[in-house]
Amino acid sequence: MKILLAFLLLSITAPVYSQDNLDHLFVMSLEDLLKVKVRGSTLTDESIRDVPGAVSVFTHDQIQRMGFDYLHELLNLVPGYQSQRTGNFTQNYAYSSRGRRNETQAKEILVIMDGRTLNDSRTSSANMTLPLILLEQIERVEIIRGPGSAIYGSSAFTGVINIVTRRGQTESVLAAGSHGQVKAHQLFFHEQGNWLLDVFAQAYRDSGEHYNVPDTFSNNRINTRDPLQGGQFDLALAHGDTLLRASVRESETDDFFVTNIISSGFNRVLSRQSQVSLAQGFNGVDIRSHLFLSYQMTRHEFDIQLTAPGALSDNSTPASDDPLLFKVDFDGESLQLISQNDWLLNGDTSIQFGAEWRTDTETKAEADNNFDVGQLAAGTSPINYYGNFDNSTRFGTQVTRWVIGAYVQYQQELMLNTNLLLGLRHDEYEQAGSRLSPRMGLVQSLGDVHSVKLLYGEAFRAPALNETGLINNPILVGNPDLKHEIVKTWELIWQGYWQHTGLSLGWFQNRFKDPIIQAQAGASTRTWVNGGSENSQGFEFEARHALGEHWTALASLTRLIELPDSALREAETLASLQINYGKNSWNYNVSAIYHGERDMLTPNDGQLGLDEYWFVNGKLNYSVNQSGQVYVQIKNLLDENYQTAAQGQLNSEGVPNRSLEIQVGMNWQF
Repeated sequence: MKILLAFLLLSITAPVYSQDNLDHLFVMSLEDLLKVKVRGSTLTDESIRDVPGAVSVFTHDQIQRMGFDYLHELLNLVPGYQSQRTGNFTQNYAYSSRGRRNETQAKEILVIMDGRTLNDSRTSSANMTLPLILLEQIERVEIIRGPGSAIYGSSAFTGVINIVTRRGQTESVLAAGSHGQVKAHQLFFHEQGNWLLDVFAQAYRDSGEHYNVPDTFSNNRINTRDPLQGGQFDLALAHGDTLLRASVRESETDDFFVTNIISSGFNRVLSRQSQVSLAQGFNGVDIRSHLFLSYQMTRHEFDIQLTAPGALSDNSTPASDDPLLFKVDFDGESLQLISQNDWLLNGDTSIQFGAEWRTDTETKAEADNNFDVGQLAAGTSPINYYGNFDNSTRFGTQVTRWVIGAYVQYQQELMLNTNLLLGLRHDEYEQAGSRLSPRMGLVQSLGDVHSVKLLYGEAFRAPALNETGLINNPILVGNPDLKHEIVKTWELIWQGYWQHTGLSLGWFQNRFKDPIIQAQAGASTRTWVNGGSENSQGFEFEARHALGEHWTALASLTRLIELPDSALREAETLASLQINYGKNSWNYNVSAIYHGERDMLTPNDGQLGLDEYWFVNGKLNYSVNQSGQVYVQIKNLLDENYQTAAQGQLNSEGVPNRSLEIQVGMNWQF
């Protein structure tokens, strides 16, 4: 805490320079924030105050002041959202909305970037094949709490994250820091006649931190580390109302945990996502239409040791003391066509309608292994030992599934300061059935300060391809008989906005039907099943306040007062506090995030309670001129030693997180 106080004191006593024309780089008033339009909730432009949903929005001007690099870090400032490192692999930070996450994959939240769905076609998750989304590429991010299936269909189960990327800018960033961190990105913009070209390129490398953790296969402790590297390339070419996009993102890690198992020297994970999309707009007198075609390919490779040495020596031919080793390759692809239309009937009434057609395919699901895993899964004895990785086992059914959906939404101003929204979407899934997702919203403004929102919505999540088609796995197998999981949500939100203060207080209640959970399928095998009905509810509070001409504060508090037993890894109490001071060339920002106590399962059917923790980040920006900035960023400012919850029952201590990290960088705009 002394370090934090010293950092705050520095922000008060540091010298300032008479460059008042630079203030706009760091200061964003509450009035400016209320002018920011939110589109992800209704597919129409709405203010934070009027949008029929629980939405938090961050702009690039706000984000660049914070000591964060990636989207999963920013989510911890949002009421109801929490992000934590899992034992799935180094870069896997699973996030949840309102305490609902049943796995290391955030399958319940839909992530959209410029209209492109980022969720993986195999797993329904964005944080699996795209674990790190760089904040420096984001112009605006809208983080929506609550069901979104009435617009987006499956996976918009408990939340939607709508990302708008930066365009029309040229910028260079270079940074280096502790743990061997080196990162760089380049934004490039060029205009030629009616053609607009935007390019974003990024690369990063990190040698990792060293940890001493319990060995998965013995009672000893072993050393491991969490290095990472990766990059991305994103190109956008626009001409009038036509936009062509192409992007490739890749990340790779070694050692550390892979599916909660430690095997330093063998563990490895590679994630890659490629996308090509074409968007075409059509503008009429009273109707605006948007046609969107997108193709996505994902690849997820991981190398993992599954047993201790000698575990199969008595049950293999020829007999071998080698451990069971996997080199797994899961590939998928998705082709999506979306039509969106906004019809303005008159000044008070509008109708939005559209349709979606999509095919999801598991193109490859195979594992190269040194033993015959198919024989092991079938209970054959003895199993063949190959001694190399020339033999493959199919791990998935490798099927294609089509999806058809259509929606309609009606918005009307019933009377002065009263707005009504009604929505309905129908989805048809091959082999998984159909689903209707209704939505209702009523927003009442009470004068110039107060407003009240009453919201109801239903959402669903279709079983992912890996949940229905995983085969030949001695630990986890798919269930082709899975049904959609469904949630019905009520929300009541009060908002108040004054000249220097904005407050929001909300209550929600979720009722889950047929939740998809994991259950025992045999002595040592698990599968996915539809569980019994579950309920959850809680309160969410958010506040923004201008403490003076140069000081601003952002705070949030979440209390989840009812959670199902399956949510034991989620904290019931969440809080955040951000203080920002900006004047002339200087800006200081401190963000403190609190997660309450959580539990996790341990070997031998045990349960471990994890301590609460505060996570503090800080960032100092100095503007050399209107084009260039230098900064110092510190993560885990208090050097907190904390663990987050592991999935499954292989980890006995929790997942270690990084200690204090320092980064120094330069940002230059042209």
